[in-house]
Amino acid sequence: MIELRGTEYVIASLDNRGEISSAYPSLLFINTNNGMSKQLDFPEDSYLQNIRQIKIDSLKINKVLIVSKPFKLNRHKNITWLDTAQLFVCSSNGMDLKQVTDSTYFLRTWAISKRSFIE
Repeated sequence: MIELRGTEYVIASLDNRGEISSAYPSLLFINTNNGMSKQLDFPEDSYLQNIRQIKIDSLKINKVLIVSKPFKLNRHKNITWLDTAQLFVCSSNGMDLKQVTDSTYFLRTWAISKRSFIE
């Protein structure tokens, strides 16, 4: 569980596995005031490597960044540093999920600037 500072939400991570062990990772955004939840599903056979809240009060930003790595079972037997990743951003309530990287483009590293942010 990840508590999102400045909100009534927490995030739980879910791994849905089928009969052939394919992973369908999901995040569940839970409103701790009323118990309502919103589930975000990510691409099949991926691993949610990093989930970070970006809260910059002076810019009125409160977002969640998610780094997802593909699990290339045919190429590797596990996830390695060489695997590429995709970056997603969503609102702190889980309602607006956007993939920042293009589907054909993968990133290896990323950084956050307190002066600007992708909307």
